[in-house]
Amino acid sequence: MACKDCAFTGGMSTSSGEARSWCASARGARVLVACRRCVPGSVVWRCARCYHKLKIGIEQRMPKLETSCVEAIVRPELRALLDIDWKVLGPDASTLSASSMLDYDIELGAWCWRGACASCYDFEVEPVHACMPRGFAALMPQVVSDVVLDILAPTMHPRSGLVEAMSPCRVRVVTMAAVITHDESMRALFRLADDKEHCNYKLLWSQPPPRAEDGRPRWLLVRWVAPGEEPKLLSLGV
Repeated sequence: MACKDCAFTGGMSTSSGEARSWCASARGARVLVACRRCVPGSVVWRCARCYHKLKIGIEQRMPKLETSCVEAIVRPELRALLDIDWKVLGPDASTLSASSMLDYDIELGAWCWRGACASCYDFEVEPVHACMPRGFAALMPQVVSDVVLDILAPTMHPRSGLVEAMSPCRVRVVTMAAVITHDESMRALFRLADDKEHCNYKLLWSQPPPRAEDGRPRWLLVRWVAPGEEPKLLSLGV
């Protein structure tokens, strides 16, 4: 017989893979419900007590989704989860099932979902294609200009956050040529960039040299520019 630990607390559904709080130690009858679809070839068990807690959590969340103008898609399995009174579901077939989605499985001696349960999900992932230009991994960063500017920078009050004065400041402005365009960068978000990792980097750590006559703050600003686009800030260090 397969292990009958509740998957909600027995480690299967936790990020660490370890049990967090055993629902089996709670008072009252422990009714287990099986699913044969979650893990192909295996039986996954979840207890009615945890299903009841999940039902309450979803019912509390639904009004918030509706007020946020988000259309909640309720699958039949999820609707069954919300309709079943898990507190009165008995451990054997002598009790009436509250949903057409559950059957009493004689082989298992327990309630079992007819098909997918409320925790089953099927995902179709589209093919992932590289979005970077050919040879991206070998491209080298290029410095377009490296200048030092003396400017007046606003000084904020430490408590109010309001600007209280304009103070002299020295800034080293390093302008980098764009390795890829902004459109290519946006297309690459959360996507595979290249078959090889880009490992060509340029270390910019030095602040502008101080002036001999004062101790004004010194900053290092790094930006990149691309033809036809506004400069983009990469880093600002003090």
